[in-house]
Amino acid sequence: MSSLCARNRFIVADVDVLLPLYRANLPWLRETLESLQRQTNINWHLVAVIHGQDAGMSDLINSFSFSATVLSAPEEGNLSDTLNAGLAHCTAPFVARIDQDDIAEPSRLARQCAELNRDSNCVVLGSNATLIDESGQVIGERLLPESADDVLRMMRWKAAVMHPTVTFRTESIRAAGGYSPVAANVEDYDLWLRALRHGTIRSLPDKLLRYRLHGNQMTQTKKISKASARVVRDSRLALARARGESVLAARFRQGVWAAKQTGRRWTR
Repeated sequence: MSSLCARNRFIVADVDVLLPLYRANLPWLRETLESLQRQTNINWHLVAVIHGQDAGMSDLINSFSFSATVLSAPEEGNLSDTLNAGLAHCTAPFVARIDQDDIAEPSRLARQCAELNRDSNCVVLGSNATLIDESGQVIGERLLPESADDVLRMMRWKAAVMHPTVTFRTESIRAAGGYSPVAANVEDYDLWLRALRHGTIRSLPDKLLRYRLHGNQMTQTKKISKASARVVRDSRLALARARGESVLAARFRQGVWAAKQTGRRWTR
């Protein structure tokens, strides 16, 4: 792991924006960075982690005036490794996730940080999202459960928040163990199951992200590995035990979840 630049890191940020970078999605990176530049009423710092070849991404980031740390991650690592590398460099109380093909609405960071400051029990806060195509045209929306109870009910079966919409408490996610490098393609769901042992997860009704659907998203058609399924199983059972819930029921839900992954095409 090497640091390509750390600009204006002395600024005390309210939130660090964690951005993993892959060359495949380079065409939309400028739009993502421009959307971050437009954030209002918040002090934020970008922590970008370039996976593999730079391909001019660090120069593009350096062309903006905002505070940024740009890191280089080994190409042999996976998404969890890349995210954990960035998380290790986050010093703000909150971390906001975004991907390099999505667009943050101007109020996103301020809105989520204000809500996390208001609700001390919430450790992960997502939002609804507007769906856009490759050219940025609106093609739909993604609405998710909002209350902690509704999120918990869905989370027992599947992920109930969109990864690139979330802002989370830095120390709570570190206490949960960060992203598991073994849980390939389900690293976010596994992390949310573990985070629920440290507090609640909710989503705001606001559509704070424009989520781009396109052919270059990080997809793979093969099944999740047995190792990934075991990691999720262990996190699911640990959550059930921590909440005093039926482990037998949690095992049943794991079986249903694992069966549904067969032949599924994973997107981010």
